[in-house]
Amino acid sequence: FVPPLSEQTAIVRLLDYMDRRIRRFVNAKKKLITLLSEQKQAIIHHAVTRGLDPNVRLKPSGVEWLGDVPWHWRMLRLRNVVRMLVSNIDKHTKENENTVRLCNYVDVYNNERITDKLSFMPASASTEEIAHFTLRVGDVVITKDSEDWNDIGVPSLVEYSAPDLVCGYHLAILRPRVGVLGEYLLRVLQSPSIASQFHVAANGVTRYGLSHVAIKGVSVPVPPLPEQTAIVRYLDDATTNTHATIERFQREI
Repeated sequence: FVPPLSEQTAIVRLLDYMDRRIRRFVNAKKKLITLLSEQKQAIIHHAVTRGLDPNVRLKPSGVEWLGDVPWHWRMLRLRNVVRMLVSNIDKHTKENENTVRLCNYVDVYNNERITDKLSFMPASASTEEIAHFTLRVGDVVITKDSEDWNDIGVPSLVEYSAPDLVCGYHLAILRPRVGVLGEYLLRVLQSPSIASQFHVAANGVTRYGLSHVAIKGVSVPVPPLPEQTAIVRYLDDATTNTHATIERFQREI
């Protein structure tokens, strides 16, 4: 369609005006999301490194950038906290394999929790792979590879499982051992100071990845089980509104 020149000019002016308004709106929402995310991370970091008792005695954590932790907490490597499973199931569907639903990279990266509300990708896997990489409630799945090292080590808590729901490629399952809650592990790995260990340990130039040794070598503070439960409850309450507001802004954008 070619309207008269005067109408073309009017249309261009209108669209330029609307475009500027929309860009300003989007930029404002993005800034608010950044601020809310930083606030949420600060709340999580304080709770998983200092606990909930403001008067607790502290000791050096042994990790330079982590600072002090409560004197009665343990600092443990992930190898002593979880059983790690690194999936090799890709997105392809093969005729001689079993049909499965794949929890893939974007499911983990974009969602704090894996629930039955997500639309999982259809794929296939061998019987052995299904037995090995089927997700369990309480697992924490992290991103293992990415083009940006800040996107490595992003955690998501598994709150839904099914016989055909398996973990996909570029991800690692961290299955908590006895004495560690999956909900607490999620919060620990959301702390910027903990996550920075993943970033430092990543290898690559145009694409970054974590070796098995690097993942297992990350240090995390581990309080007694009752404190883990209390911290999880506190953070669920303290971050619910912030998380909901961030999601609303994302929908608005």
